[in-house]
Amino acid sequence: MNNKDLSLFIGKCLTIDYNQENRLYVAEQIKNEKVDWEKFVVFSSNHLITPAIYVKFRNSGIDSLLPAELHDYLQEIYNLSFSRNQMLLEQITEICDLLAANDIYPVLLKGAGNLLDDLYQDIGERIMGDIDILVKEDEYHRAAEIALNFGYQVMESEYFYDDVDILKHYPRLGHPERYAALEIHRLPVEEKYTRFFNQQMIREKIKKPVNLSGSFVLCDEHKVIINFIHSQLANKGHKSAVISMRDVYDLYLLSRRTNLDEIYRDLIPEKKVVVYFFMVEKLLGTKISNSEKSSLSAKWLFLKYNLNFDFKYFYRINRIVTEFNDRVIERYFVVLFKAIYSKETRAFVFRRMKTIPWYKSQINSWCRTFTSK
Repeated sequence: MNNKDLSLFIGKCLTIDYNQENRLYVAEQIKNEKVDWEKFVVFSSNHLITPAIYVKFRNSGIDSLLPAELHDYLQEIYNLSFSRNQMLLEQITEICDLLAANDIYPVLLKGAGNLLDDLYQDIGERIMGDIDILVKEDEYHRAAEIALNFGYQVMESEYFYDDVDILKHYPRLGHPERYAALEIHRLPVEEKYTRFFNQQMIREKIKKPVNLSGSFVLCDEHKVIINFIHSQLANKGHKSAVISMRDVYDLYLLSRRTNLDEIYRDLIPEKKVVVYFFMVEKLLGTKISNSEKSSLSAKWLFLKYNLNFDFKYFYRINRIVTEFNDRVIERYFVVLFKAIYSKETRAFVFRRMKTIPWYKSQINSWCRTFTSK
């Protein structure tokens, strides 16, 4: 089983609860000893889906087919994720109660929102990162001040050189006695994407989670939109064909709760959405929508995805080209051109050029791009 086949095998592992054909395929591959378990562990760990796969194996009975050592390892990772998420739920409750006491009622985004909204069969499925909350723009500074007064601090790694009023979210806040970093958002996504996903849209359809008062979560339709923006636009998945299986899995679960065909037509980058759905269906080996997706763009993206696995130099060159276009052309040149006629942009450029950490961050980022495997 090569890397490409392993990727497709893992995708099918994530759907065995609803797709009987995929369940039979996964069981057959394991029984016939076709799986390179060492590569399996590395891949699933890199994509942060190890606990989710364990839950699928356990609930379907496939865990009994696994080598004992592998079973114990997967179970241990799941147990750690379950315990951590229990503590994170307590931290989320604490944050929401703290803000609600000051008449601020946040919207929980991404993993935190999914966890509170029972998207997952088991709270141990999702490896959680930061706690992302969205507040109204006129509550932004007050929410940060409340968190800071409670003991949260700007994390050392969060050197920022811009006015916090123009950042998507306040610099990440950590607490010496809490488990996760806190991100307080004034915007749900980067500003350039707010033309088709913004505060006003969100506030019209937010809903209350069952188990936590004083807070809100996104409706499922908006969860799909933010999943697409994060995976395909912000992280350039539509260009690089490098896609997080955690994002793919979240979209799969959302497709079980909402009609994706009624969502994508309302999005401005409709073609990119259709291509994303095509990719997800290919990776999971199951349908998530009924839209027509057999386009040249979709096939080209999937080909690039496979080439990334088959040829390491293609992956590296593809990544470098994507990053060069994104940073040098879309960021550096555009910003410098805008600085010619915009006083605010000139101030933005000068602030960055006067701070050594900005140069270090750029050098480190480019080094990661050129040395990534």
